[in-house]
Amino acid sequence: MLPWTQTVVRRRRAILAVLVVVTGLVGLAIPSLEARFAPEDLVAPDEAATAAAAEMVRRFGREPDPLVVVLQTDRGARTTDLELLAWSHHLARWLAEDPRVAGVESATTTPLPRAVEPSEGEEEETLEMLAVEPTEPAETSREEQAIAAIVGADPGRFPLGFLSLSDRGIRRVVVQRIVAGDTPTEAERALLLEIVAGSPLVRRRLVSEGGTVAVIAAVPRGDLDPHEGAAWVAAIEARLASEPPPARMHVLLSGMPYLRVAMLRTLREDQLLLILLAALGSLLVLWLGTRSLPGVVLPMGTVGLTIVLTMGGMSLAHVPLDLLTNMIPPLLVTLGLADSLHMVLRYREELELSDGDREKAAARTLDAMWLACLVTSATTGIGFGSLLLQQTDALRRFGVVAALATMLAYVVTVLFVPSMLPFFGRKTPGVALDARAPDLLDRIIVGIARRAARAPRVVFAVSAILFAGSLLIGRNVVSDTMLLDQFSSESEIATTTHLLERELDGVRRLSISLGGSPGSFRTAAGLEALREVTEHVRAEGGVLRATSASDLAGEALVLVTHEEAARSEPFRSDAQVEGLFDLLTSGPNDPLPSLLSSDGSAARIEVRLADRGAAQILAMLDEIRADAEREGFEVSFAGEAYDASRGLDRIVRSLGSFTTAIALIFLVMMMLFRSVRLGVLSVPPNLLPLAMTLAYMVLRGIPLHAATVIVFTVTVGLLVDGATHVIARYREERSHGGTVEEVLLRTMETSGRGVVLSSLTLFAGYGALLFSAFEPVRLFGELSGVAIGFALLAQLVLLPAILARFAK
Repeated sequence: MLPWTQTVVRRRRAILAVLVVVTGLVGLAIPSLEARFAPEDLVAPDEAATAAAAEMVRRFGREPDPLVVVLQTDRGARTTDLELLAWSHHLARWLAEDPRVAGVESATTTPLPRAVEPSEGEEEETLEMLAVEPTEPAETSREEQAIAAIVGADPGRFPLGFLSLSDRGIRRVVVQRIVAGDTPTEAERALLLEIVAGSPLVRRRLVSEGGTVAVIAAVPRGDLDPHEGAAWVAAIEARLASEPPPARMHVLLSGMPYLRVAMLRTLREDQLLLILLAALGSLLVLWLGTRSLPGVVLPMGTVGLTIVLTMGGMSLAHVPLDLLTNMIPPLLVTLGLADSLHMVLRYREELELSDGDREKAAARTLDAMWLACLVTSATTGIGFGSLLLQQTDALRRFGVVAALATMLAYVVTVLFVPSMLPFFGRKTPGVALDARAPDLLDRIIVGIARRAARAPRVVFAVSAILFAGSLLIGRNVVSDTMLLDQFSSESEIATTTHLLERELDGVRRLSISLGGSPGSFRTAAGLEALREVTEHVRAEGGVLRATSASDLAGEALVLVTHEEAARSEPFRSDAQVEGLFDLLTSGPNDPLPSLLSSDGSAARIEVRLADRGAAQILAMLDEIRADAEREGFEVSFAGEAYDASRGLDRIVRSLGSFTTAIALIFLVMMMLFRSVRLGVLSVPPNLLPLAMTLAYMVLRGIPLHAATVIVFTVTVGLLVDGATHVIARYREERSHGGTVEEVLLRTMETSGRGVVLSSLTLFAGYGALLFSAFEPVRLFGELSGVAIGFALLAQLVLLPAILARFAK
């Protein structure tokens, strides 16, 4: 035996005391562990996308994601009914008064441009008087000056100047709120209906065409921190609870600020639920599999120490709990069990061989198991660590923490379990840990191994067919991601998103920046070219809305002329364009800066998309880029939809980390086992389950994206654990002599139970993830469970056949 293994057992009380004290001290930091969730973290933008977003902000300003209050009616009601309109107006005004809010958009509070007809008592000659150059320029309003420029630039339509305009019944165009007071009037309601029906810029943006859905968008201050954001959302929820909507209207919350807060709450609930379910499932497996107190207490004790040390360490290192690191505690419940379970089962054998000497049996157990446990921990750690090659911070963070936690679990296992084993044994009253006769499970394992060893060619043929078939099916795997991939199709978030896409302009945002020469977009030719590109974008599949400065200018022209055809007619002159822009900027809320740079050298097209896959979005962007470049523009993109699509592309391209992980794992196995042959023989039983998992994804319709791609890099390290323990025991049993089949059957009889039970504990841990509130976590648990099931089958059937045929 190695000296250090004996020292661990002899100094067990001191080691246990140090473990308890260190764990207690580190655990004090757990209450300070930060929980932070941002859905976009999984597809964070790369450097190019970040630079494009920064340039977009420089040119057009920052547009924080709004919190969206969705108003939906039923039983024939409309959000524009006076009672419901009044309630929503009061809510919008209350939101606007909050110091945490930078601005609010709603049908009643957003300033909208409209033409105003002369009212009774007003001077009919007001517009005629404007035809004469005023003696004092200050007497003419900005709106009137803008209209004068528009009229003067189009003599064909306005041959009599302002007299032509007056004949159309228009006095002036104003940009102001529909509802002036605290409560909307019937006249204001009628005006709103008229504007919604007549303006495509308003229709399906704030109110649906049928009027059954409306939104209030509250934009938070740019410097709002997560704690203030959570308090803001809580205040809105409290307001809705204390002053609920009328009976015919329902209120839903959406938007990124709300999603972050709502999912942070769920994240905390998820944490407790997943750990509890994983622990209960593992306890059940351990008790049924070992039927002994130490077989349950020691593995679960190892897990408890590891989880406390890991979570406390995360807090001390300022690593937050997010969508991915949230999975680490329930995973540790199973990762920490496997090696400690193998040690407990081995101790039963060593106790008999040591004539009941518990210290000697514990030392011999550690001496026999430390290398195999090191290999399993190292290979699992390499699988997690390979995520360092990813280009997404959330994936790299998860990989680092999980790899370190895996190695920490190994240190706790080799110190805690051997130190505790001498307290258990047949000399301890009431606690039995004796060797026992093989039961049904052992007989089944040995029977399967015997048949596989006697018919290796059949096993190889079936395995080859499965491998080839899986690869053939796996070729059809789809690499794609959508916003709702993160949520259950039955969730309120998904329901609200579908409602917004069906009735309004959805939630996914894309910004397209077109660059030209200074002032180019303030000319008739430049604005007309912008309109052509905008129309091309609008015609793309999945585009719910595309808005640019050309649309605003066209809408302003309709208000002046009262001609619907003016919305799409070519712009007449540069002077007309300047007049239209001056008219748009004359109101209290200038809409142009977010769509047009101050020097006119850049224009932005604001796009709202349906929740399409990233592959379709990337193909669409390629078409848009080509079309804009044909017009002579420089093109760049930004926004959530663009970042997510590029993020998926990077994740799939970085699958090279998977092959790197495989190479490193089997290199480690060869080095630690000091056998190239045994390292190579362990490859087929671990590649076959991965290929079959890929085929399962295709048959199940699960695409490759951020949450599913990590299954392959992570589980490749987990899958080799069972093979490692079998191979390690095979080397040991080989030294005792006998035929290949005899050695193999002794190996499976002694280590097979540990392989099966550890796989079942992994099932319990990953099965707990199926109860997560987050779709990526559920998919990770499902696919990992499938891979572990296929791996267990390969370790019980294919691995014995390989050892019997080649491991001489």
